[in-house]
Amino acid sequence: MQWIDVYATMYQKANGFPVTILAKPNNKKGYLSMKPTTRAAYDLSMRENSIDGIITVDDITTQIQAGDVFFLNTDPINIYIIQTCSYWEQQPDTRNINAIKVNCLVNIQRYGFKDETSTKEEWYDVYQNVYGFISEVLKDSKNFNAGMEIATVKSVQIPKLDINKNMYMVQENDRILVSNLLDLNYKIKIQIESMDSFGVQGVIRLQGTQDMRNDNG
Repeated sequence: MQWIDVYATMYQKANGFPVTILAKPNNKKGYLSMKPTTRAAYDLSMRENSIDGIITVDDITTQIQAGDVFFLNTDPINIYIIQTCSYWEQQPDTRNINAIKVNCLVNIQRYGFKDETSTKEEWYDVYQNVYGFISEVLKDSKNFNAGMEIATVKSVQIPKLDINKNMYMVQENDRILVSNLLDLNYKIKIQIESMDSFGVQGVIRLQGTQDMRNDNG
């Protein structure tokens, strides 16, 4: 049986962090209680940027879902992606969430004819400036190129949905162009070798290695 505390929502609104959930046509308001993640984290980046928490939003069943992005009103620079949004928290307008802090911007590029007017194949942007989180998965221990870990596997998470609730359609062998938030001119290229758009509720997980392909594909 569900136990409902009539004061829980009032407490969240009084003591939680006010947050803004990005959406069109209008952003939504919510209240968040959070803590650093207690989940197993395989590298420092994931441990540092993962949070667990509960979020309260009026009419939550229509106003929030996994894949939404939000920021704390007191810290609008840092954006978070909601990875999971579950019903384990029993209060009517509150959900239990796991979220990851954005640490990069991502362009998804594809090789081919950009549109029906194109006369040659090229790398073109399918999606631009998508919020993302990048971390290291594992290294090739048989790399003999001293000082260069070309075979390091990178994992990139992006929301499943854009701000208009359209799903990102990514393909294997697409190229990820990852930009550093501190210096958008600093970019790395990753060839998508595998992807998982099912395992985690709100994000697409992309894995790949440094893209060594040239501009003619």
